[in-house]
Amino acid sequence: MSYNTSSIQLAGIKTNQSIATANRELQNHAMDVVNAYWEMVLHRYLMEQARKGQERLQQIKAQLLNREGRDLISTHVSRANAAIANQKSQILTARNNILALQQTLRRLVNSPDLDQQNCDEIVPLTMPTTDLPIFPLEEELVSALNHRGDIIAIQQTIQTAQVQRNLALNELRPQLDLVTSSY
Repeated sequence: MSYNTSSIQLAGIKTNQSIATANRELQNHAMDVVNAYWEMVLHRYLMEQARKGQERLQQIKAQLLNREGRDLISTHVSRANAAIANQKSQILTARNNILALQQTLRRLVNSPDLDQQNCDEIVPLTMPTTDLPIFPLEEELVSALNHRGDIIAIQQTIQTAQVQRNLALNELRPQLDLVTSSY
């Protein structure tokens, strides 16, 4: 490393740091979109399960009411009503979570196709995979470490410190001035 080119090297390192920071932020943003999407898929499944549970409970309640006057205890109907109310509550909670996640997706994606006038509801079309691909663990670990924005930024910080250290060491050397005169 030359003392004269150290400022160029520092500028290059700072550029790489900025790129690494931008990559890290893009990766985080992409993870936020993916997490919101799959969280919405999960809540849709939960809502559907609660809806089916509510239907089954209403059928059970109808069967209980048909047995009224024979061997039915009033607490059985009360328990059935409480279970139905619980399922309604779960449906409403899941629905509210879905609406909140839709707003989060709209905000994160910021697509004009997803605004409220064009799109009332976001319906996931991608189904979760049941079979996972097999990746070589060691290669994936090396690749992940080489492309993580925060690790690259730290490496660039270390390089900057090394260049600054070399500059400081160079400035500690004695300065020799040559003065000549000629006839």
